[in-house]
Amino acid sequence: MISRVSDRLTTSRIGRALSQQVGNRLSRLGEGRLAGNLAWMATSQLGNRLLRILATVVVARMLGPEVYGLAALVLAINEMVHVLSHGGISGKLVQADDDELPRLRTSGYWLNWWLCGALTVVQVLAAFPMAAFYGNADLIAPIICLAFSYLVLPSATIQAALLMRDNRLGAIARVDMAQSIADTGLTLLLALSGAGLWALVLPKLLVVPVWAWLIRRQHPWRIQGRPTLAGWREILRFGKHLVWIDLLTALRNNIDYLIVGRLLGVEALGVYYFAFNAGLGLAQGLIRAATASLYPHLCELRDDLVAMRARLRRSLGLILACMVPIVLLQASLAPWYVPWVFGQKWAALGAIPILMLLSLSALPRLVSEAMSQWLRAGNRPELDTRAQTLFTLGYGLALAGATQLGLSQDGLIEVAAAVSLSQLLFAVALTGWCLRRMSSNGHGGNAMPASPSTACLPSALEQ
Repeated sequence: MISRVSDRLTTSRIGRALSQQVGNRLSRLGEGRLAGNLAWMATSQLGNRLLRILATVVVARMLGPEVYGLAALVLAINEMVHVLSHGGISGKLVQADDDELPRLRTSGYWLNWWLCGALTVVQVLAAFPMAAFYGNADLIAPIICLAFSYLVLPSATIQAALLMRDNRLGAIARVDMAQSIADTGLTLLLALSGAGLWALVLPKLLVVPVWAWLIRRQHPWRIQGRPTLAGWREILRFGKHLVWIDLLTALRNNIDYLIVGRLLGVEALGVYYFAFNAGLGLAQGLIRAATASLYPHLCELRDDLVAMRARLRRSLGLILACMVPIVLLQASLAPWYVPWVFGQKWAALGAIPILMLLSLSALPRLVSEAMSQWLRAGNRPELDTRAQTLFTLGYGLALAGATQLGLSQDGLIEVAAAVSLSQLLFAVALTGWCLRRMSSNGHGGNAMPASPSTACLPSALEQ
């Protein structure tokens, strides 16, 4: 066991070195700021995912698919509520002019407290009907437990947004890494002590104060003056598209769990959840790092659509050059490493082909996220909202249909195939649509009118 941990620590050091080399190479290619941000975020996400893989290796050998299924439902429901916790506040602060920033910081701080308090009550009350819907009372206590994390977020949300505004992604990456270390350590400790489901749930609550404390140490801003909500209308106008898109994204990221858990049962969901985390977990971390770095990089050229499009093309090409080999290697080696690393029982349960299909969906996900960031940075969030809404509806129907199609054979391979195919079709359609709509906007594709409803909350601000 000690040798395995040592191997993973060595791998982490190698990963950091590779990330620095990638950053240096990108800098020489003329994308210095993106390279710096991407190297920081990629290093953080690589470390995070290596830690999660370590936790998954231990937990997968100790817990069965039913516990994994329950954890998937609890965390999916929590994420659906969590995306509402920023209310567009962070995105508005990233985009705001310097002269309006002091007023919006104060208003956003108090608005965030009101919003997170309301969400705590909503999630507590939602625990009971969700348990009834899935026919499992074991869901109630974990869902209620995670609801109290919202009461910690407002203490550091404004500081996190200001760090993003200042393009200090290195600070955010360091905080994310520390949070992941605490999360992994608690998960392993609880799993080894026989905590069962709580080993996967309780650390998500306990690390939030760690995140808040570290973020506050990174930025000196503190609330001053009397409570006020002045400026809430500006934040609402600005954030409504972002909140809706983030909600759609969370639904799309979790709707497969919700459908599989309802139609195929908790045990089948456990197999699917394991395959998703083992196969797509690393790629999702890299996608998160890439899109978090890409957004401020594109926003620097928000008044020149032609230059922004050229920067997107160069940046996306560089990111794909790094991502494609990783994804293909991970998918092709799944038959070898799944039984060896995670245990033969997952191979016997049929997780390998599911894992391979889900791994391949990472590439179209990356392209779709990049197009979404381009629309937001280019003052066209309404186009992103429209596209994401249509895709989420079609995605949900495709997954439900695939589940029903494969009921006689547990349906999981059909669901994984539907996930990959839907993501591919959406990436192709969104790319073509964006190129047509963004190119036809304005006079010759140049300056676009500023809009108070334009911005992006980078995923690095999410816990």
